[in-house]
Amino acid sequence: MAEIPMDEDGNRLCLWCGDPIVQTGTGRKRDYCKRSHREYAYRERATLRRVGNALGLRGPDTTL
Repeated sequence: MAEIPMDEDGNRLCLWCGDPIVQTGTGRKRDYCKRSHREYAYRERATLRRVGNALGLRGPDTTL
C-alpha cells in the first residue's frame, strides 16, 4: 500500500487529490476523501496491471 501523505498538523490527505480527509470516530482510517476517488484509484491500478500483463511484465513482485 502507498504511504499515506499527511499535512503539517498530522491529518491524512487523500491519495487521489491531496485534500484533507474527514475521519469518522470509528472503524478503519480512510485513504480517500470520496468514494469516487477510491474508485478512480482502483481503475488506475487495474489499467496498469492490464498494461503490464500485455507487455509481459507478469509476476507477483512486478511494480509499474
